[in-house]
Amino acid sequence: MKVYENNCGTVKIRQNQTEDEPDVLVDYFLEELQHIQKYMPILSSLGTPEMKERHWDQIFSHLQKHQKPATFSFTELLHMNIMDKKEVIEQISSRAQGEGLIEQ
Repeated sequence: MKVYENNCGTVKIRQNQTEDEPDVLVDYFLEELQHIQKYMPILSSLGTPEMKERHWDQIFSHLQKHQKPATFSFTELLHMNIMDKKEVIEQISSRAQGEGLIEQ
């Protein structure tokens, strides 16, 4: 049995696969997981349920966008260089969570 280990955990592969036999599909998915993993902290911050319109306005202000689009995707946020503002986004998200506790 072939075993892969990485930051995402351990993946066991087919029992009849030899150690030196490549598994292209698993390699592809592990690479994709590693690529996505770097975005998880900011996705978590952006996905905070306590985020209100005012928090999104602050985020777009930091992205130097004067008006928040009606709809947007994470890919569009990446094109706006949101990763460069990761710390600010996390602060806004934390503030939103704190305000959410007070508003309850």
